[in-house]
Amino acid sequence: MSAGATMREDRSAACRDAQGALIPTEPVPVAQLWRDGVAQLRAAGIEHAEREVSWLLEEALGVSRLAIHADGTARVGGHAAEQARRLFARRAQHEPVQYLLGTQDFCGLTCEVTPAVLIPRPETELLVEETLRVCGSQRSARIVDVCTGSGCIAVAIARVLPDAMLWATDLSQQAVDVARRNVSRNRVEARVTVLQGDLLAPLASAGVAGSVDVIVSNPPYIAAWEWPTLPPDVAEFEPRLALDGGPDGLRAHRRIADLAPCWLRPGGWLILEIGQKQSVPLAEYLQASGAYGDAQVRQDFRGMDRVVSAQRKG
Repeated sequence: MSAGATMREDRSAACRDAQGALIPTEPVPVAQLWRDGVAQLRAAGIEHAEREVSWLLEEALGVSRLAIHADGTARVGGHAAEQARRLFARRAQHEPVQYLLGTQDFCGLTCEVTPAVLIPRPETELLVEETLRVCGSQRSARIVDVCTGSGCIAVAIARVLPDAMLWATDLSQQAVDVARRNVSRNRVEARVTVLQGDLLAPLASAGVAGSVDVIVSNPPYIAAWEWPTLPPDVAEFEPRLALDGGPDGLRAHRRIADLAPCWLRPGGWLILEIGQKQSVPLAEYLQASGAYGDAQVRQDFRGMDRVVSAQRKG
């Protein structure tokens, strides 16, 4: 981009915003817009302000981050600058940057996210790793992803296991819609079926009772005592349906554990993500049920207990 050039240059004298107010189209220096955004996000306590402002400018201006920073003299039309400022303002109110961008990376894939689904976390990639571990050389596994949300877990597994068949379920129809779009965008729709309904109930029509190799899930696991400690990005914006795990955070885990033996083959695996202080009570619950062998606990990259796995007896 040459010195003095503009990005998405506006040629009219002015335009109007969503409320009908006039927005000046006088070109604005991109460097100044970036500095203003960083200052605004820092003042709001956003930890990675510089990085996030670059992402938001990329979204608003429709150019790469490299182009944004390559030319210190670049300018942008007033309408695009106003779009960027609106994104800065929303992020300063702690709306998650992933919702503003509409995507989140997971296991090397880019997945669509909306406020209808939980934002995939790096810790959750451990669920995918554990599923691949227990499948071993069995490439044609039957796998069910319960509480699928964006569908990122099912999609990531399907991309690595090209002969596996997967079913993904969620109670939220809006989440199911997002998951289906992610299945399509990653071209695994021939092997991943997304179903709406409560936990494992949607499998009734799939004809897989007693033959599933792995049931994997990131269920809601925020305990009642944790709610006051959640950052506003989570508590105020992410769907409560995907977060609220009841008094101890294990309400959905116990239900899945009770239902899973009807669907798992003998020797099949149940793999569940957990939160703080939940590995011991969940392992004890699985043991007491009599349906599973000894539970295994895996830690995430922070050294926190994150995944509990158990094999169906029989």
